[in-house]
Amino acid sequence: MSASPARCLAALGTLCLAAALWGATPLAGSPGSLDPTFGDGGSRLVTEGLPRFAEGEALESLRVLDDGRIVVLGTRRCGMPCRERTIARFGRAGHAEPYPLGPGVFRGVLRMPVRHDHGPQLEGLLLRTSGGVIAGYTDRGDPADRGDGAVARPPSPPSLWVVDRAGRRTTEAVLPFAFAPWSRLPGGVLVGLAGRQVVRLDAGLAPDGGFGVGGASPVPAAVAVVHAVVATRSSVRIGGSDDRGLVLARLDGRGRPAGVGRLPVPGWGADPADPEMVEMAVRRDGGTFLVARVPRRSRSGLLDVRTVVGAFRPDGRPDRRFGARGLVWLPEGDARIAVQDDGRVVTAGTTGLRPPVARPPRLVLRRLTPRGGADPAMPVRRLFWPRLTIRHVDVALDRRGRILVAADAIRDPGIPATLLVRFRGSPPLRPPAQDHVAGAPSAG
Repeated sequence: MSASPARCLAALGTLCLAAALWGATPLAGSPGSLDPTFGDGGSRLVTEGLPRFAEGEALESLRVLDDGRIVVLGTRRCGMPCRERTIARFGRAGHAEPYPLGPGVFRGVLRMPVRHDHGPQLEGLLLRTSGGVIAGYTDRGDPADRGDGAVARPPSPPSLWVVDRAGRRTTEAVLPFAFAPWSRLPGGVLVGLAGRQVVRLDAGLAPDGGFGVGGASPVPAAVAVVHAVVATRSSVRIGGSDDRGLVLARLDGRGRPAGVGRLPVPGWGADPADPEMVEMAVRRDGGTFLVARVPRRSRSGLLDVRTVVGAFRPDGRPDRRFGARGLVWLPEGDARIAVQDDGRVVTAGTTGLRPPVARPPRLVLRRLTPRGGADPAMPVRRLFWPRLTIRHVDVALDRRGRILVAADAIRDPGIPATLLVRFRGSPPLRPPAQDHVAGAPSAG
């Protein structure tokens, strides 16, 4: 290690790697090794400005833009029941890159209202790889009897906000229904959810008459809880769950049902704490991964939260060749994944959700082979930093295949911070080509 612990603890705004635990340390330059060109030896801790995810706030997702810049999405409480989505931008080396001051920007961070007592409510938010944002809103108006003498205001029609890469709202379209955008296709076509309907909008943001009936197709009844929608020109994938485990439904390019795949998960719903699907990712060949947090009781009676990754073939059927009959269990309780274009899966999580909880959380980085086994080319990394409590984590790949991890954290003595870490990865065969959804469709 190139920096002493004393130097690490003295640094403000950056954080040095303090230890690597339990597992072989990869050779410098090999996949899984820290990237010394990023931050201070591979990591950067941001304690000045926002996002500083304090109590009641959480990091939700991480994206690497087409130009290599980094965007971190979080949720911030701004009162009861007020909440906001916060979008912070960082440069290629991890330094903060504030949005220009303007409406919706505070201390360099773009803030999008989620829910207010009497105001707009966010239905869903799509983060474009160019850096822009597309958000669907409904406005329920103000009742006359709220007790502060306010005049009643009727609800406004649902609308679609389009925000450019500089944080400016450039257009606003009025829609006949509440709409949560999920995928943006070439040519400006949008696919998303309106309740239990999959809706496709054309480039003019009007319902596409060539999809379903009047631009809408119902979500198959097999998907009891919808978590995500990923669309291409030829198909739509709907990821969710039922009372037994993970469910993937498919529609063809015209919105017609094209099959349902189910992956039962052992222990799903056996504990009073409900399991929760957290992520959906698609391979280059069209295969799909669904990721969920599953709480189970340990032998000592403590709640043990683990992550399960379920795999589906391009035709939507469960991929029984992956892991154990389609499932891989990760010991980390809040892991997220990023899929390489060769089918290997990078996972990042923390040890903080497993008993015993007294031990400081570690950041754990793994890579799975296309069949779900441990990848011998990248040893498991278990890292911790002194005086830092790591909480929510997300992982992404940049266009050069490098692995980027973001986490919200608390630095002693109680200073909220954002931790960014970059690892070397494997060069991609082809760069990614699709915009990504940022957060859950229902933001309330």
